[in-house]
Amino acid sequence: MKRILVLLAILCAMQSAFAAPFKAQQVLITGKVINTNPATPSAIKANFFNPLKHNGLSVKLNDHDEFSVAEEMIFAQTMTVHYADYFIYLYVAPGDSVHLTIDASLLAQKDFAWLKITGDHALISTQFNKANRYLDQLPSHKYDYSHSPSQLLVDFKEDYQRYMLALKDYAILHQLDPQAVEIAASERKYGLVNYISDYGNGNKEELTELFGDPFFGKDDPKNFQSQMFPYYLSDYMRRLIKTDTTIAGAVKAQKTLVAIQKGAKLLLTEPSGPSRDLMVYRYINSFLTKNPKLIDSIPNLNGYFTDALYYDHLKKSAGLLQDTGFAIAPIKGIHYLTADNVVESIPETDVFSYLAKRYPNKVIYIDVFATWCMPCRLEHQNAPSLQRSFAGKDVVFVNLCLQSDVKAWQKMIHTDSIKGENYYLNNDATKLFMGIYRLDGFPTYILVNKAGKISTTRAPRPSETILVQKAIAQLL
Repeated sequence: MKRILVLLAILCAMQSAFAAPFKAQQVLITGKVINTNPATPSAIKANFFNPLKHNGLSVKLNDHDEFSVAEEMIFAQTMTVHYADYFIYLYVAPGDSVHLTIDASLLAQKDFAWLKITGDHALISTQFNKANRYLDQLPSHKYDYSHSPSQLLVDFKEDYQRYMLALKDYAILHQLDPQAVEIAASERKYGLVNYISDYGNGNKEELTELFGDPFFGKDDPKNFQSQMFPYYLSDYMRRLIKTDTTIAGAVKAQKTLVAIQKGAKLLLTEPSGPSRDLMVYRYINSFLTKNPKLIDSIPNLNGYFTDALYYDHLKKSAGLLQDTGFAIAPIKGIHYLTADNVVESIPETDVFSYLAKRYPNKVIYIDVFATWCMPCRLEHQNAPSLQRSFAGKDVVFVNLCLQSDVKAWQKMIHTDSIKGENYYLNNDATKLFMGIYRLDGFPTYILVNKAGKISTTRAPRPSETILVQKAIAQLL
């Protein structure tokens, strides 16, 4: 009887009306770089962090050293603009228009002396940007993973309080607006959660309880003001899903629809609201990234959400994942590492046209990584086995290193014994490549067919042995 009541409650929640929906509005970021010289970086990447879509947009400066990017947003929240080696933090609300003036001759100066922010929320953004940078420069704390979940929570709260005391002193000294202080505190909390995302000392229930502790405000919509909050929700979601071992069994047996329905049913036991909607969205989307055509096979998909916005964006995401017809986009700043460990510069070119010409009639499996990315390095350990399984076949393994120091890249190729064809993209090339091909993190794997066309920008990882071998074999 109890099971029937729970099922009825879930079905009722699935069929709830789309009440008080969020309204997406455009945020416009414009800018101008002044006092430029031939060595001045010529590309920017705006990371809007709309949690329902990939929204890292990259553009080159125009002939007047200006740029303009726009994206739809649904929350008033933080975002970043990546220029040169710096991340500019902004606080924006749907409908905002912000302008940045960057003085290239002052980039070496501290405390953003080279930056002027005008437009909506300019004062809040300016103060938050500097406060966040100040907190970044404080000594970081390494958490002891041998501690129990309850003790780790104590450790976390103590560390967070350390930052809050420093923020309080900084706010008094610099007379910060209370809203800027609140935003900086929120950004710090969910940034710190990312530091413990791989903690695993405890059973599945204990870990779910740890990350679902009221201290983290899982169900409070206000916390969406931090760009890092959705990442925390995804981490909690991942741990909650693991508490039901039948879901993992369905995934292993490749019963994808069963896994989707079981996972969604479990997530629907969470309190209704934007946090639950986002967790359901990201859970289902994790399957669509591997097979976007699945979206047409999920029964009552719209009933999983309390706000139609999430359902609509899920359909758009699936459509976008199936769209691999990218336009030709020449990029400057690509380098190749020869067998003699010599770095050769490649003239400005479209990356995939270049690879298709260099490796004709070959299936190309591309590992997009960064030297500082630990999951990338772990996947590199699985790459040799994958490469051996296709020895003698028409398959080329290409490694693209992005957002990294060139010397660190050369060293890593040697220390980690990374085999295959090795390429490096400099700072500007990284921004453009990630924006053009809608990549939002590392590691990412891309498959190119024998005709030189992108098959998918969300290929399985080397550690997903059966899936990745199947994906490559289908293109041979």
